[in-house]
Amino acid sequence: MPIMRSPRDIGKYLEPYIKDKVFCDVGCSVGVVLKSVLPYVREAIGIEKCPDKVAKCIEDGLNVIQGDVLSIKLPEADVYYCWIAHNINRIIHDKIQKGLVIIGAEKFVIEEVDVLNKLKPDKLITFQFDEGEGHREKGIFYLGLFYK
Repeated sequence: MPIMRSPRDIGKYLEPYIKDKVFCDVGCSVGVVLKSVLPYVREAIGIEKCPDKVAKCIEDGLNVIQGDVLSIKLPEADVYYCWIAHNINRIIHDKIQKGLVIIGAEKFVIEEVDVLNKLKPDKLITFQFDEGEGHREKGIFYLGLFYK
């Protein structure tokens, strides 16, 4: 079964790229990535379309903007992270004019991004994670880094 979310401890793998920076999670869902990066960043901002997920993030004390990433102006940040469907990743990648864009995915999606969207990361990082035996709690995760 493919991984359908970012690992809970992704912040430690992102630390060298996000330390003391403004970080934006594009499509943050319930804030798993935002919570993980908080110890490392100067500021963490999430963007999420779903009102229920935004409410959960706000309840957890996270800074989240409600809106559709395809239609709103993205906040200024040093680093943008997204893990959305591969066709949306290309739109997000093209929408960001400067900074570091990090696309998280499982291998199949990274390969689709490379092949279907002709995006080649400047750097590809992989790591194995194991958060339990349940669905979506174990696997290899890929981070494609794109410097703009």
